[in-house]
Amino acid sequence: MKKIFVCHEFYTPSHYTALVYLAHENGYEVVFCEPNLFRQFRQSVKNRIPRSRLLHNIITTTQLLLSHGHKVVIGMAPYNPFLKILLFVLHGHELYYHSSYCCWDGTKFAHKGSEYDKALWKDFTNNLIKHFFAVSQKTKDEVIKNGFSEANNITVVNHSYDINIVGNTSSPKSNDFVCVGRLCNQKGTMQLLEIFARHPEANISFVGNGEYEDKVKSYARLYPNIKYLGYVIGLDNLVPIYKNHSFVIMNSIRTESWEELFGMALVEGMACGCVPLCNDHPGPKEIVEDNNNGFLCKEGDIEKLITKAIAMDNQTYQKLKINAINIGKHYHCSIISKHWMPLLSE
Repeated sequence: MKKIFVCHEFYTPSHYTALVYLAHENGYEVVFCEPNLFRQFRQSVKNRIPRSRLLHNIITTTQLLLSHGHKVVIGMAPYNPFLKILLFVLHGHELYYHSSYCCWDGTKFAHKGSEYDKALWKDFTNNLIKHFFAVSQKTKDEVIKNGFSEANNITVVNHSYDINIVGNTSSPKSNDFVCVGRLCNQKGTMQLLEIFARHPEANISFVGNGEYEDKVKSYARLYPNIKYLGYVIGLDNLVPIYKNHSFVIMNSIRTESWEELFGMALVEGMACGCVPLCNDHPGPKEIVEDNNNGFLCKEGDIEKLITKAIAMDNQTYQKLKINAINIGKHYHCSIISKHWMPLLSE
């Protein structure tokens, strides 16, 4: 079977659900690899990844080094200095690049990089890849604006989910909210805990883990309207949770090097019938249309949206919910997979 390799900075197969769908439809196998073996060794020594994953990455990276002609998708944050090593490993392969980064003017990057790294990255995206896949329209616009690629060589391909979801259209509006994701400062966890502690007339359920897990558990013991459902594996196990709530919240907080670049919990929740409430980061802004299929606000104003949702009548809620379901279902991998076609057609 022909293979498509995905060399990603971190192990995130969930970002490539639609690619896997398209590959299987066309007789390809997708092989994931974290090629930075130095980082993998460190992670393995600290027992942060299993030895089997390290072994897989060693074997796959060696296979790529000793072969040529494979289609390889690179998923790596801009200006990562490891690119120069990776390009040596991938010499002779067909290279494609996949990114969700929205800031390409040099003011905000996960990797600052040297001037050499910046020049290499610009050459890489303009001359060394066959196609650029952007997770959002914002990413595409910024890449073009800052000279990292031409418009005709960039395709927007959103993240997607891979199970069939039938939205909950019959349930009446409740004051039940759900927040799915990491429990940390970047996701605004503490702010949500404080808000719902002031709003006993509404309930919030947290799903996930992270550095604020103990804080969530502590609030859940003190306030009966705050619940912690733990870390849930698999969308099929998340769907019943989404369907038991009327609203999904994403309270992302910008940092020096990060902002919300997509929002999988939003599209999953919307497909299930949750009306989304979120801050106006680049990713959510492309998913949610304010007052049509959900609500957007400036960072720090999420309590205003929560209060608005609590006071909302059922008729208004039902209209928003149907619109949310109609948007959410378009993120199924069978639909999003079509945007990966340039990888197979070149």
